[in-house]
Amino acid sequence: MDDEEMLRKAVPRMLATAGYAVECARDGAEAIRLYRAALEAGRSFDLVILDLGVKNGMGGEETIEELRAVDPDVRAILSSGRLTEASMVSFKQYGFVGAIEKPYTGSELRAAIESVFAGK
Repeated sequence: MDDEEMLRKAVPRMLATAGYAVECARDGAEAIRLYRAALEAGRSFDLVILDLGVKNGMGGEETIEELRAVDPDVRAILSSGRLTEASMVSFKQYGFVGAIEKPYTGSELRAAIESVFAGK
């Protein structure tokens, strides 16, 4: 989930080379709709990546709270360029399993994802 169209186009390309299937949302409300629809269809997302700050929409902190209400086992990485934000520094306290600083490369994003799947 990111309000930056450029990232919504680039991230799927970055992750497709590693074999990941990706769905994108522009804000938290859309991310929650996609997540609920996947659960209702009998499939689920292995991981979500949520942008901390979303213009004109629900950002990462609010979205993770709503997603946890839908699925207490949701795994999410917080993404932001604002490293001094409390949620980036202490992401686990906010319900995230990881955090990644923007801007990031495809290899940095894949490493963050792989660390979550490895249980780090």
